[in-house]
Amino acid sequence: MSSLDNLSELEKRILARMRAQNLDPYQVGPERHASTDDSDSDGSDGRPPTPPAARLENADWCRCKNCIVMPTATECVCCWDYAEINRDLACVTMDPYFRTLCLDAVVLRIAFIDVHNNGEDDDIEDDHKWTWGYLGRHNRKVLPSCVVRQIRERFPSPSYRGFRPPNLL
Repeated sequence: MSSLDNLSELEKRILARMRAQNLDPYQVGPERHASTDDSDSDGSDGRPPTPPAARLENADWCRCKNCIVMPTATECVCCWDYAEINRDLACVTMDPYFRTLCLDAVVLRIAFIDVHNNGEDDDIEDDHKWTWGYLGRHNRKVLPSCVVRQIRERFPSPSYRGFRPPNLL
């Protein structure tokens, strides 16, 4: 039984329309190279600076006013820490596309099925693609805390894992 058999008629129509328009957000992209990408960032390369430990146990560092306290300094990132994020809004989570692409269960289900039918990795996340495009294998970015908050509120789970650096071995 194909994973497409579990789709509702609406989901099948949406998937067919995406494919008819040659929309494939999960195309193979450039590979990440550990030798150039594993160093800490100072912010000059478009990546947010490596957050200091002083960000732990508080959200005083948040500029959008929607972040939550995160368990590690690495995860203490606000959407305003990323140069790529639209500055016309107070917070990236206020963008209408964020709700559609990152919080709509039907859109996420279709993306999940399309990823698995194309043999892509399990860890591809729509919120990454919406902001940064396809990053390439083993290339991950820390989601802003405000994004994590919205996702956790929309999809509660007792087993969140948080950010995990890629295993390059």
